[in-house]
Amino acid sequence: MRIAHHRKITHSGEYAFIHTELIEGEAIGNTSWAGGSESDETKQTLKEAYQALLIVSLNQPLGDFYKNFSDEVKQRALKSYNYTYNEEMVNYFTASFHDSVLLLCRALQDYHNMTDSEPTDSQSPPARIDGRQLVARMKNVSFSAMAIALQTMHSSTKQILNP
Repeated sequence: MRIAHHRKITHSGEYAFIHTELIEGEAIGNTSWAGGSESDETKQTLKEAYQALLIVSLNQPLGDFYKNFSDEVKQRALKSYNYTYNEEMVNYFTASFHDSVLLLCRALQDYHNMTDSEPTDSQSPPARIDGRQLVARMKNVSFSAMAIALQTMHSSTKQILNP
């Protein structure tokens, strides 16, 4: 993120920076950059750089909502691919990946609905997506996904809600 910020691409809108947190809670509250031996200027630069990062956390869902999702995944796997799960519940990576893709698709749909209202020349190539606007559409969003109910917040984190 430091290099991206130095190259001035964390705020240009041409790139979206997304990090998948594989271990639950590994990035929450990690402010090691603030207590290091770096100068105050470097700390401020790092803080600005990481504001461009969307962190997608993989959290183990609980309850009937997730069990129903897990059962449906297992049924579809058996029917479509003749694959039988040996586990009681599908791996939470499966559910989290599903929810992450759903969040991205909703943001893309919202983005394209906004840009579709603008007149376009049929001979022109499609407009490039502004990464900042796309990521902004993934923040401050609440929805019930197949595996979890989640709310993304402005700070690029997500909060698990009781479905």
